[in-house]
Amino acid sequence: MQEPSQSQFDEGIHRSMDLFKRAQVGEVGALTPVQPTRIFVALDGSSQDQAVAVLVQRLQKQHSVVVGYIDLALDGTSPATLNGQKFERTEGEAYDKVLDCAAEFDADLLVFPCPFGRDFDAVGADSAGTIVDVLAARSTIPFIAVRRTNPAPAQSLEHIRLIFTGENEAAHLTARWATGLLAKGGFLEMLLLVEEEFYGNFRETMQSIDPEREVRYSDLKDALAKIYAPLHAALQHTSLDQGFRYRLHVQHEGALQELTPTNPETHAVMMALGLNRGHHDSISEVHDYIRRSPHPVLVVSVE
Repeated sequence: MQEPSQSQFDEGIHRSMDLFKRAQVGEVGALTPVQPTRIFVALDGSSQDQAVAVLVQRLQKQHSVVVGYIDLALDGTSPATLNGQKFERTEGEAYDKVLDCAAEFDADLLVFPCPFGRDFDAVGADSAGTIVDVLAARSTIPFIAVRRTNPAPAQSLEHIRLIFTGENEAAHLTARWATGLLAKGGFLEMLLLVEEEFYGNFRETMQSIDPEREVRYSDLKDALAKIYAPLHAALQHTSLDQGFRYRLHVQHEGALQELTPTNPETHAVMMALGLNRGHHDSISEVHDYIRRSPHPVLVVSVE
C-alpha cells in the first residue's frame, strides 16, 4: 500500500480534529487531580542533582509535601541540599535501595536524576540508565526523571505535555497526575502522536479482520480521536474548574521539535507518559522518550 503524502496526512489530521468536535461522548465530568503528599528523592552526586533539588523545592512549595531522600553520590555527598528525612546508605544495588527506601517512606512519587550515577553531559541521549529500566519494570509509584542541569525544572510545572501514541490503559490516571502537578494558571497539552510503527500494526490488524478493506492513514487518526474524545472532554471541563489553559494536538511522529523542544530554558515543559507495565512495547516507548527528552519526564504506570 502506498504511504500517505504530507498533504494527505494533514487532511487526516483535520478530519480527526473535526471528529473530536463532533464526538458525542455523553456526560463527562472533570477529572479529579492527583497531588503528591510524600515524595522520595534519590540523589547521585551528578550534575543533574541541583535540577532535581530545584524541582523538589518547587513541589514542596506548591503542594506542601513531605520529602524523604537518600544520597547515593559515589564520593559520599551530593552538592544538592534538600529539606526532608534523610535515609542512610546501605549495601546493594542503587535501584534496590531506592525502591526499598521509597516503600519504607510510603512515597507516592519518586524523583531522581537521569541517567542515575552519571553526568548527563557525559552520557547524552545514548542511555537513560539502569534505574529507569528497573523502575519502569518494577515500581507502581509514579516517578519523575530529571535529565538536565539547567534551571528549567523550576518552571516545568507551569507547562505539562501529555503524550499518547495509541490506546493507553494508563492515560486517564496519567492525566489526573498531570492536572494535579500543574501549577495554578499553567498550560496543559494532550498530544496524540501517530507513529509509523503503530500505523503498520493497526493496518495489519484491520486487514486480518477484513482482507479486502483498504486501511487509510486517516482511519488511525479517527480511531485515536474516538478513543481519546472522552478524556479530551474531561480535560476541557477540568481546565475550566481548575483555571488552567488546555490544548489538544494530533501530530505525526516526524514533527519531533514540537514533541521535545531542544532548549529546555526557553521551552520549559514536563513530559507526562502513561506506562502499561505488562506490555513490553509500552516499557520500550517510555524508555525511548526519557532518553530523547531534554525535559523532566513524569511516568505513571498501571499493571
